[in-house]
Amino acid sequence: MAERSPASKGDVRQLLQRAQVAIQLGRKEEAETLFSEVIALDPENVDAWLGLVSLTEDAEEKRRIYQTVLALDPDNPIAREGLRQLQEHTSQRAAGASSEVSPEPSDQDAAAEVETWTVLRYEEGVPVYACANHPDRETTLRCNRCGKPICPDCSVLTDVGYRCRACVNELEKRFYHATPRHVLTSLVAAAILGFVGGVLGVVVAALIGFWSLLVAFPLAGFVAEGIWRAGARHRARHLNAYAAFIVATTGLMGMLIGVLFRPFGLLFGLVTLGIMVVTVYRRLR
Repeated sequence: MAERSPASKGDVRQLLQRAQVAIQLGRKEEAETLFSEVIALDPENVDAWLGLVSLTEDAEEKRRIYQTVLALDPDNPIAREGLRQLQEHTSQRAAGASSEVSPEPSDQDAAAEVETWTVLRYEEGVPVYACANHPDRETTLRCNRCGKPICPDCSVLTDVGYRCRACVNELEKRFYHATPRHVLTSLVAAAILGFVGGVLGVVVAALIGFWSLLVAFPLAGFVAEGIWRAGARHRARHLNAYAAFIVATTGLMGMLIGVLFRPFGLLFGLVTLGIMVVTVYRRLR
């Protein structure tokens, strides 16, 4: 697609600003006209489409607009969440109609369920919001999962981008589900396997010297997998750090025992123990 001229970009930005001002003043018809003008100039302008969705109370029209936005931006969090809530509302209406227990919600109720965030202004075509948690702070950053405007203090950088703390905490609860019993069995296994690994590391190193490094990696994998299975493959926050520390501590104790019988295996035994600690830390993350 040919890129718009600078004048056209300036017109679009000005129209978006005027539309937001009209919304704040309660002039919805004027805002709708301005957003429509933006779409006429730039049919792929996601902000204009999302502006329109905030002005309509018809659920089907909202659905159509959200689908249009997703066609332009498949990962748009606002459109995805809006469609999810509309679908949830439709399911609730169907359940209510079949049971005839509660009155059927209206399309206006569906519209009210879709949360939108007011744009304060535009800077070079980029919308500026008030932080959802700190209304006195302006931000252009949004959670890439729920779409909430967040300032730097409210954001968490994850492997998939910036997210709000609420979304991060919700996902961590699904990820970390080990019980105290799982944690205890994992740490006990770390103590036992770390000690045994420390002894074997020194003995094997004393017997075959440099070539013991070929045994170090399978031994480290065995220790890490044993701890992982002892905890029934359940994760807990910071469990990997605690298990790695215990393996390092008990492994040193095992090495001291091994050195009594094989004093020449200390150097490569330490290398083997280091490989074990790193493997356990990474395996239990």
